[in-house]
Amino acid sequence: MTYLLVILFPVSMAASCFVLRKYTQFVIIAAVAVLATQAALIAQLPLNQPARLLGVTLTLDALTQLFILVFLGLSALAFIAALQIPHGENFVAVGLLIMALVCTILLLQDPFIVSLLLVGAGMAAVLAIVDLPTGAGMLVGTRVLATALKYLVLMVLAGVLMYLAFVLADIYRPGELPGRIPLARFILALLAAGFALRMALIPFHTWLPDMVEDAAPLVSALVIAVINITSLL
Repeated sequence: MTYLLVILFPVSMAASCFVLRKYTQFVIIAAVAVLATQAALIAQLPLNQPARLLGVTLTLDALTQLFILVFLGLSALAFIAALQIPHGENFVAVGLLIMALVCTILLLQDPFIVSLLLVGAGMAAVLAIVDLPTGAGMLVGTRVLATALKYLVLMVLAGVLMYLAFVLADIYRPGELPGRIPLARFILALLAAGFALRMALIPFHTWLPDMVEDAAPLVSALVIAVINITSLL
C-alpha cells in the first residue's frame, strides 16, 4: 500500500498544483511539503523486501533509497529557487509529475516498463520546456519549440532502442546461430546507443546545448540532474 501511495501521491498533488498554478507562492510551498512527505514515505519503506503491485515487482534497496532522497532534495531546492528565478506557469506541476515517474522508475524491477516510463519522463520534460511564465503575453518561440521537438524525438528513439534491446536480451539464447554475428553485440549496441542518447554522450549530445541555451534554467537543471541520472541508474 505504501508503494502505491509513493507513486500516486505526487501525481494527485501535481494535478492540484496545475489547477492552482496562478497562486505561485502557495503552489511552491505545497510542492515542497509534498516532497517532504514523499521523503518520509520513502524512509519508512522496508529495504530489500520486494512487493507485487498490479502484476509488477517493486523493491527498495539502500542505494535506491539514497538516490531518491537526493532527487527529492534537489527538486525541493529547485522549487524554492523558483520563488526568485523566472519559471514556467506549470513548472511545479510538471516537476511533481517527473518526481512521481522518477520514484516509480527506481522502484520498478521490470526493464520493459522502465524504458517506457523514461519516455514518459522525457515527454513531461517537454511540457516544462515549452511552458511560459504566468501572464506571458507572447507565444512559445520557434527555437524553444525546435529544442523541445528535438529532445522529444531523441528520447522516444532512445526508449525504442532500449525496449528493443531488452526484448532481444529476454529471448536471446547463446549458440543458436553459429557462424553469424553474435546477437549479444547487437543488443549491446542498442543499449549503448539508447543510454548515450539519454545521457547526451558524444556524439549523441546534440540536444544538450540547445536545452541549456533555449530552456529555462530550472528546467535544464531538472532534466540534467534528475532525469539523466535516473536513466543511468
